[in-house]
Amino acid sequence: MRGSRRFPTSLGLGAAFVVATGALGASPAVARPAEPAPQTRGAPGDEEFSQAELAALCTRLIGTQRERAERRLATRPGAWLATYLRHAVALPAWQRAAFVRAGAQLGERRARRLVRHVWLDEDDPTVLRAAAHLAARVHERTVLRQLLRSEDADERALAVRSLGADTEAVAALLERLRRDPDVHVREAAARSLARHVEPRVAEGLLAAAVSDRQPRVRRQAARSLQRCLRRLPAGSLRDEALQLVSAQPLDECVLPLVPDLLAGSGIGRLRPLLDTEDARLRAAVLRALV
Repeated sequence: MRGSRRFPTSLGLGAAFVVATGALGASPAVARPAEPAPQTRGAPGDEEFSQAELAALCTRLIGTQRERAERRLATRPGAWLATYLRHAVALPAWQRAAFVRAGAQLGERRARRLVRHVWLDEDDPTVLRAAAHLAARVHERTVLRQLLRSEDADERALAVRSLGADTEAVAALLERLRRDPDVHVREAAARSLARHVEPRVAEGLLAAAVSDRQPRVRRQAARSLQRCLRRLPAGSLRDEALQLVSAQPLDECVLPLVPDLLAGSGIGRLRPLLDTEDARLRAAVLRALV
């Protein structure tokens, strides 16, 4: 029969049956399908949103759904930041500003990265103003120190207030106190410097308290100086104080500090001040001698 398989006659019927059944029962080899390659997830911060989704989010950030949009921004901050960095150039300024104003929702590290990016690549004043406020909020020191040289007095004042706790910014704050043309910036510098207990800070505050042309700056400098004097060794500013007190009339805000400023000076050095016509100053000097 065509197609039948002939077995050798030397095999018995049993053996032939076993061979036949074995042959019939053998399964043909089936190729296993290749296992799919494991899928790798993108690194944190990879772009996962489209330009249209970014634009829609920015629109909601300034509307009635702002809080909901901010929560969504905070859910996947790395993806939103990467999308913004790629597509910001295609957005109008008001949408860019909206995203930057909400930048704190990205977390401090990503918000600082956003501020640096905006400060380098942006030229719209509205967006830059939003970046300045975000820099103050997340304390991006590189940008804040550049803001100290801004032509905008409000931005300088913002930077001065934000850098108050930065020990590396003391020299810059003293410079703003001495020379800034805006009264609000000088006043903010005097307030921020109260956090630093250093002789150079006390000297700068004393000079401002005695000679600044604006009363509000003199008053704030005197208050900050009083805080410094409580934590400095007695007589730390004796020589500077003698020179300044002798040179010009003192404001009401400075007179209460004279006993602490001149403590330990000795009657010989204070005698010229006792001959002054200003009764208030004479009384303050006498208290320094007690």
